[in-house]
Amino acid sequence: PVGSLINVTSRGSFLNADTPAKGVKLARRNTAEFETNIRKERQLEGIAKAKAAGVYKGRPPSIDAEKVKAMHAEGMGGTEIARAMGIGRASVYRMLGK
Repeated sequence: PVGSLINVTSRGSFLNADTPAKGVKLARRNTAEFETNIRKERQLEGIAKAKAAGVYKGRPPSIDAEKVKAMHAEGMGGTEIARAMGIGRASVYRMLGK
């Protein structure tokens, strides 16, 4: 019926579709959210399938962890290693933590 009141609670917020325009906007928002969730599920399924087939391996490492560890073993500090390799100190410490 025209002019009927629809109240919806979604993600803790109160939505009021008291006009037809608001009702359409609410329906579009819910449809978009549903389609996004379906797309995410399909993506995760595809990634799992690719990993099982040995195709999805991720990005190759750009930092030689062994070189970082060797430089540290020679007595170089994190800042020195970072400067010598052209990487950030956080990356050095992450490699040393592994």
